[in-house]
Amino acid sequence: FVRQMRYLAKHYHVLPLDRCLEPSSSSEYRAVIAFDDAYASFYHFAYPVLRALRLPATVFVPIDFIEGRMPMWWDRLRQIVSRTQERTLRVDYHGHQHVFPVRSQSEKQQTLRMLGAELRFLSSEERNTVLAALQNELRIGELVVGERHAPLSLPQMREMTKSNIAFA
Repeated sequence: FVRQMRYLAKHYHVLPLDRCLEPSSSSEYRAVIAFDDAYASFYHFAYPVLRALRLPATVFVPIDFIEGRMPMWWDRLRQIVSRTQERTLRVDYHGHQHVFPVRSQSEKQQTLRMLGAELRFLSSEERNTVLAALQNELRIGELVVGERHAPLSLPQMREMTKSNIAFA
């Protein structure tokens, strides 16, 4: 990441997202840096590099994740799959029941990839219904945002706005 950001800083005019479409008389290459999901890891790993190189960036923030500290759907799915003690997962979506093996870690990883690829195309409401049903059926307790997948805090976001980091 450091190498990539140094390359951008050296070879591009890095602009904040809200200025990327402004006309320019310069022949300089232009770039925008953007991040999704507002995980706290951005603050710990990417932000120090961006600040040191004085590069602007935009972070797209899912409000429920920040304010409600609700795990992102893919983190919820990962927790459900990893915590199940069952040999198979039976998941209903698109009017059909789908069965996934989860006897071993490799089967759980494969199921996580396949099911994640399918669920990403459902509406948020449908996806939440599927995940809640799966969590209930498997008797998985409360899902929590672990430290590794925690959202940015509001104080962290306020601090970063002073260093050309924008939130959208």
